[in-house]
Amino acid sequence: MDAIFITHLTGRIDKIFTVFFAVLIILSITSLPTRAASFDCSKAKNEFEQAICGDPKLSALDEELARAYRNALGKMGEDAESLRIAQRAWLKQMQSTYSNHIADGFQHRIKALNNIADFPAVNAPTNTFLKIDRLNDISEQYDFTLRRFNYDATDKEAKQILIHRKGQSKSMQLINVTETGDSDIIQMADWNFDGNKDLYIYVGNYGSHGGAVYDIFLFNPESSRFDYSSELSDMTLDGLSADPKRKVLHTYGNAGCCQHTETIWKLLDNIPLAIEIRDESTTAYGCVENSVGRWENGEWRWEMLSREPMKNDEYATCEEPRDAE
Repeated sequence: MDAIFITHLTGRIDKIFTVFFAVLIILSITSLPTRAASFDCSKAKNEFEQAICGDPKLSALDEELARAYRNALGKMGEDAESLRIAQRAWLKQMQSTYSNHIADGFQHRIKALNNIADFPAVNAPTNTFLKIDRLNDISEQYDFTLRRFNYDATDKEAKQILIHRKGQSKSMQLINVTETGDSDIIQMADWNFDGNKDLYIYVGNYGSHGGAVYDIFLFNPESSRFDYSSELSDMTLDGLSADPKRKVLHTYGNAGCCQHTETIWKLLDNIPLAIEIRDESTTAYGCVENSVGRWENGEWRWEMLSREPMKNDEYATCEEPRDAE
């Protein structure tokens, strides 16, 4: 009898605690914010958005980011679409590389948006600018007007580029560039191999090994405008080059002293897709290994091309090390 009583009592207690914890869960869910600055938290569709909604600090950063983005759009004037493209690409990258460093990514992006210059209108008076240059020898189809101005108390210089059809004074497009280098390099090349020259603008030497970095704008035949490509612009950080014969792009990377890679890309609707990776790595025992990976049938297939000891190192070996006896 006692045993039966204890069993029934235990069951009632279990039910009481089950109901209690269910209420706690419901209260915790309903206490979460239903809205972050840029999206409705009740419709959060991935881990990235759920992480923002579930963390008050991240939600606050999201609100700050949204404000910085709206403010930056206002500063860009007629070139606001370039910023929209860049922001979408940044958000896509953040979501695809979702990790525990969302706050760092948000803070870095907020700083970049806040640093965007307040660009003058296309018809701003000439005394707005430090210097205005007309560049007529870059292209056979277009002329360019390069306008420089200071945009903050530290006298940082930004540039505004007006694109004109050859020989015309009226501009067909305006491009704003906050981050600029000392050189006034505006060049044209066919980056996507469609037979039309694209525009690329030098913005500094902070790429791999101090290499030049560019903003790339692909010519759009339908709109007769140059559309900002965040994907190709980011690739200039790794020494982007074009191979017109094979219609592929190359980038280069390294991991310190002991690994060097070359990646070959094809473009699909102007989006780069890696199709081949060439890798040269040196093991801790001085063995230089050259391998190639090719994207085939939805997966990477790797082939070892060569293995040989490092030259001028008498201790280098490609033999497997033996355990000490």
